[in-house]
Amino acid sequence: MKTGMKLACAAASSVCAMTLHAQQPATASQSPMSVPPAMTGNPAPPGRPQPLAPSPSMATALKMAHAAVAACRSFHVGITVLDDAGYPKLTYIPDGTAGVHAFISFKKANTALRFKMPSGEITAAMKRNSQIAAEFHAGGADFITFAGGLPLMSHGKLIGALGVSGAEPSAKDEACGKAAVRAVGLRY
Repeated sequence: MKTGMKLACAAASSVCAMTLHAQQPATASQSPMSVPPAMTGNPAPPGRPQPLAPSPSMATALKMAHAAVAACRSFHVGITVLDDAGYPKLTYIPDGTAGVHAFISFKKANTALRFKMPSGEITAAMKRNSQIAAEFHAGGADFITFAGGLPLMSHGKLIGALGVSGAEPSAKDEACGKAAVRAVGLRY
């Protein structure tokens, strides 16, 4: 237990140090473009603001999370909303929900976003299309085939994804996700 706590503290310190390093202004010998992309995201050209990825607004993401929880009221579910670039817009873990459900909801949303289809349809798609299967397997730990991940569409354009995890079976996660998407007037 003590070793695990030491590792967690070391990891937290490391993250804080990287965050502080990334936030320090560039010196004369270091341009903003020389900071590794992993620390700053995908930098915009100098003098131009970083464009935001299309995504649901925070109000919409929260409304979807609340609608998913209401639809799955007899389960403890975690919800993740991603923007169209795959970055988290919202991770929602209601009291009493295990953190693993947030992690699985992220993987479901990520799968739906990447393959532009509900995560529960991936297994059948891989059987029909070897390119999808190869891409899925190359992504390894980033994807999951359980139902509950839905792409978010607005006016025919992919704007993100929603993942719900914690209901049994996972088809209930998907039903709760669909109710949440309908509650905000989006499509999946």
